[in-house]
Amino acid sequence: MLLQLTKDPQQNWISIAQSLQTKRTPIHCYERYQRSLNKNLLKSKWTPEDDKQLLEVVRIVGLGNWRRVASFLEGRQGDQCLHRYTQTLQMVRKGKWTEDEDAVRCHSRMALSVLRDEDLFRARLQNHFRRISFLKGRDEG
Repeated sequence: MLLQLTKDPQQNWISIAQSLQTKRTPIHCYERYQRSLNKNLLKSKWTPEDDKQLLEVVRIVGLGNWRRVASFLEGRQGDQCLHRYTQTLQMVRKGKWTEDEDAVRCHSRMALSVLRDEDLFRARLQNHFRRISFLKGRDEG
């Protein structure tokens, strides 16, 4: 029934959702249509040219707004682009750490340790001043 309703150019997703009488929201109807029923969306394998285009668009648009990225790639949806980029194209090194990477990792670990120590120190100071304030107030009263 959803497919029949989408063929009518007068329909919008709000009226389609109401016509279905299933308590589905307009966005639910749209997502179902795009994911399963829209024949214009590509569900084929990614070609090397598609990958190159995706990488170029991500370089320009940036990460995170996958719907916008998909708008530059004909027949693709945001979740397809997200999955392809993160699962296949994103360059994640595997294997042993290089000396440079190891140095950065150690430095980051030390920086986190210092921040953690500062937080503990700050908490102890706050507790100390609260206790002094409490004792001072008790002595005055």
